[in-house]
Amino acid sequence: MKNRWIGLLAGLIVFTGCNEQDIEKPVTALNIDISKLNQQRTVIKNMVEFKDNDQGKHDLLMLMINSVDYYNLISGKMKVTSTYLDNMSNLEYEFQINIPEYKSYVYQISSNDYSEQVMIRDSEKMYVFTGDKKDLENFTLNELIEKKQFSVEEISRENNLFKFMDWSLTNRVEDVNITRVANDLYGDVAPYLFPEDIALRQLGVDYSSFTIKGKTEFLERDVFQVEGIINNDLYTEGGTISMLVDQQTGIVLEYIRNSMNSKVEMKMESISIDEGGEIDLYSKYIK
Repeated sequence: MKNRWIGLLAGLIVFTGCNEQDIEKPVTALNIDISKLNQQRTVIKNMVEFKDNDQGKHDLLMLMINSVDYYNLISGKMKVTSTYLDNMSNLEYEFQINIPEYKSYVYQISSNDYSEQVMIRDSEKMYVFTGDKKDLENFTLNELIEKKQFSVEEISRENNLFKFMDWSLTNRVEDVNITRVANDLYGDVAPYLFPEDIALRQLGVDYSSFTIKGKTEFLERDVFQVEGIINNDLYTEGGTISMLVDQQTGIVLEYIRNSMNSKVEMKMESISIDEGGEIDLYSKYIK
C-alpha cells in the first residue's frame, strides 16, 4: 500500500433510546456469531507447552509463522512506542480481524504524532476513511463517500493467508520474502497478530539465538516468555528481543526490540480471541 491505511474499531457503543434529532444517521451494530465462524472454518488451539530445546523452539516458530491457522476472530487494542535516536513516537490501535469472512478493521487512534486513520477491508474492496471518527456514527457510507471522507479502492484478493501452511520452517526461511499476509488484511497490526516476520527475519532457525524462558500469564492468557538476539543476517538492524507469545495462537502480546539506535515496544492493552458477543464493525459501517 502506498500509504498506511488503518481501520476503525472505536465506536463500540450501541446507541439506545435516542431520538432522530440526537443522532443524524445512527448506525446499527450486529453481534458476531462465533459459532457460525467456527462452522465455516475449523481451528484447533495449540495446547502444547514448548520446551527450551531445539524441538520446542522449532514448534514455537512454526506456531508464530502460521498463527492465522489457530483463530477465526480477534479483537483488541495495542500501543506501540518507537524510539530512534532522540525521537519518540506513540501509536495506538484498535482492531478486529475476521478470517472466515475475510473482513478487517484497524483504527489508528489520533495522537501528537499521527492523525486518525481508518482502513476497512473485505475480499473485494478497501475503504479508507479520513476525518473525524464521529462522522462514522452519524453518516452512512454513501454520504461519507460523497463528502470525500471515504475512498473506495477495488482490490484483488490474494489467498496467501491460506497458502504456505505446509511449508517447512527451513523452506520459509530460505524464501523469506514469501509471506502469508501479503494481502494486507491486517494492516499495521500484522507484525504482532501474524508474527511471521518476527519469527523468520528476527529469530530465524538459529535456535541458539533465543531462549524459551518459561510460561506466565498476561491478559488472563497463558504465554511463553521468549528472549533472544536478533539474527543479523536476516534483519539488518540486529539487537535484542523479548516478547510474550500466546500459547494457543502464536500471536505476540508484548514485544520489545532494542538495537543500537532504536527501540520498539508493543503492548496489548486488551485482547479477545474467538469469543462470543463481539460487535461486527464491518457490518456496522459497511452496508
